[in-house]
Amino acid sequence: MIGIGSYESTTTVTLKQNVFFAGDSIKVSIHNDNSKNKHSIKNFKFKLARDITTRNSSTGALKAHKVYIFEHKEKGVDAYKSL
Repeated sequence: MIGIGSYESTTTVTLKQNVFFAGDSIKVSIHNDNSKNKHSIKNFKFKLARDITTRNSSTGALKAHKVYIFEHKEKGVDAYKSL
């Protein structure tokens, strides 16, 4: 008999504010409960992106652009631990 195991890890990511201006520092809180998981979480990766939509003045066609403003990697959580 082959069984499928399941493991649970819950992560809550909270931003301290929801509007940002150029030069602002972004404060992020990470709370992870990995206490029921036998696997470690290697790291958390964050990417801050700006979505820009432009319209061609002659055709009216829309074009979407995604620009990554900032990327950051934070240390993960060991198996059976919480952060």
